[in-house]
Amino acid sequence: MVPATGFVTKESWQVPRSLLFSHYESYLDGLFKGEKMPSQELRRFFSWMLFSAPEDLYAMPVSGGRWALKSRRPVIYGQLYHAFFSPADGKLHPMVLHPSSFSFGLQFSYPQLFEDPKTHVFHRVLVEGNFATTPLYKRLIAWIRTYTKPLILQVNHQAKPMPFRIGIDAQDPSTYHRGLP
Repeated sequence: MVPATGFVTKESWQVPRSLLFSHYESYLDGLFKGEKMPSQELRRFFSWMLFSAPEDLYAMPVSGGRWALKSRRPVIYGQLYHAFFSPADGKLHPMVLHPSSFSFGLQFSYPQLFEDPKTHVFHRVLVEGNFATTPLYKRLIAWIRTYTKPLILQVNHQAKPMPFRIGIDAQDPSTYHRGLP
């Protein structure tokens, strides 16, 4: 796992698992204490790329011994999920920063189409078997579907499915999460 934003050095380009777990614990502690959005530092930390093969990435030198990491081939992008519930239209607006926005877990993305930068040939990433990170992405999705469930919340006395999931044994988040409708 490497940062998707900002700059790294040759000594600090990978994010240690211990740091990931401690920052995620801080994030969850904040949610349980009633914080609707994590700090900008945590939001920046949780913008990362997950990859299976080092050749999927390349580094561009910046200045002062710092580098910007970029993806050469499909990688999994991760970030904190946030949304805004609009009372005006009764809808949830994902990934909108608003004074009433709230954070709710992690979001993962992986491209379905990829254009090879050298040949300009398009590939269907999840169908073709020549991308190193695809098996990792498929395992991640299988884990998410096995250990989480869709979340349905009561909004204006109507059951509304949300575009995010919670752990199978998790308590109802509306009892502790201040941002939920």
